[in-house]
Amino acid sequence: MLTKNIYLWTIIVLLTIINLSVQFYVNFSSSLQAVVWVGWFALVSTFFYFTDIGLQLKQLLTLTYQEAKKIVWPTKQETIQTTMIVIVMVAITGLILWLLDNAMIWVIAKLTRLG
Repeated sequence: MLTKNIYLWTIIVLLTIINLSVQFYVNFSSSLQAVVWVGWFALVSTFFYFTDIGLQLKQLLTLTYQEAKKIVWPTKQETIQTTMIVIVMVAITGLILWLLDNAMIWVIAKLTRLG
């Protein structure tokens, strides 16, 4: 397994060096550069998929997808009710903070004889 990974990573590094060298030394048109980059990405992704890290990533994505299918989304009514509760609580908190701010300004003004 370790030798397989070494070979795959070596191929990935070589493909990257070759791609960067070609992009640097050869003057391609923009569309041809895009094709070369997409081809490089496809090749590197394919080799990466077969490394140990790539296989672990595939397993992680599979498990993540399975967990995401278990999500129970709230209904429209629950979403509206929860949103309204949040809006009301933010408004009440804002009002309380505004009143406290005004009260502190009034007290400071009285203490410093500015008001």
